Amino acid sequence: MGKKAEKKAEDMEEDESSDSDSSGSELGMSDEEGGGEEAILALQQTLAACGGYDYDAHADLVRALSGRAKMKELGKAREAFSAAFALHDDLWMEWIADEARIAISDKDRAKIAALYERALADFSSVPLWESYNAFLLAHLTSLPADDAGLAQATEQARAVAERAVASMGADVTDGHRLWTQLVDLELFALGASPDKTRARAAFMRQLAAPALGDALEKALTRFKAWETDDAQLTAAEAAAKGARAGTEERRAAEARVAPGGDEDVLEAWNGYIALEKKLKGGDARVRCVMERALAPCCLSPVLWDSYATLAGASGPASEARARARSAKNCPFSAELWCAHLAAMEKSGSPGAAVAQAYDRATSALRFLAPASLSRLLMACTLNPKPQTLNPKPLNP
Repeated sequence: MGKKAEKKAEDMEEDESSDSDSSGSELGMSDEEGGGEEAILALQQTLAACGGYDYDAHADLVRALSGRAKMKELGKAREAFSAAFALHDDLWMEWIADEARIAISDKDRAKIAALYERALADFSSVPLWESYNAFLLAHLTSLPADDAGLAQATEQARAVAERAVASMGADVTDGHRLWTQLVDLELFALGASPDKTRARAAFMRQLAAPALGDALEKALTRFKAWETDDAQLTAAEAAAKGARAGTEERRAAEARVAPGGDEDVLEAWNGYIALEKKLKGGDARVRCVMERALAPCCLSPVLWDSYATLAGASGPASEARARARSAKNCPFSAELWCAHLAAMEKSGSPGAAVAQAYDRATSALRFLAPASLSRLLMACTLNPKPQTLNPKPLNP
């Protein structure tokens, strides 16, 4: 991370730390009791005073309301938290689990699916995709064979499973779990049909994906027990051989980014990204490594800028989504807000939506980085939306 970006990330962390001095244990929070009414009120007042831009106060409030089973208030607190900041997958999983406990109707299941989509718009992770797949597959397998909705449920589950492996299937450590789910789905969808095309293709794609541990050997053993065509078995061995070679090329990089390493986290991930580019496995693999890096390095504007630039290769809409994520994760960065607004305009977003984003930008910077607010104001005006922006690239 460059000195400029690093300082901004540190400033935000310091602001959050100082703000949270009055929004946690010092407000009477009890880990065992989840916080009393006075603590909850104090946290709500803290958030009102800072425009909602206090991550720790949001987290403490959600924890307090969850501990007291105040579900209606908890829902509102989570929505406010999500509006202000990107939430990591553990927070989304807790939210989804609470909703799943009371889900009984198709409408309830649609609401849960929408939560998964919102979660993945913040961070794409193997645990989130795995949980989403499991949720859809559980519903699918519960339907009778003659159910009128079976075909639609199958296509919905397949579409999500394909998105999962496209996003995180290249994760050498955990991506194999998503490939296994795709295979499971295709085997279920196959049923008694003699056409094994989809299931076989899913197996072969899994066997071609580098994976640490014994995941690859387990997948190959499973395929051999299922397949009867000698030519396909030979092809599977060849695919697995290539995957093993790909695993070895990445093993050292995986060791450097593993939790508990001595190397600086961002430097380790930047090294892995550089390696993936050198290996020329394609933008999808580079993007997957970047997604993984963004979880522990979510306060790095430079990394987000690089990620959004790569996303831009897939078109303006893809870049706009990435820029939106970057601003939500680093709301203290005027440069990322400017780039977000510019990407919205480039992708053809409605003027009202751009104006709303501008309002969020000025509000966030006013509380988190008031000194940088002038840079945003100099870059654009609101009549009725920002004019075309040309943000300068962030330098590492």
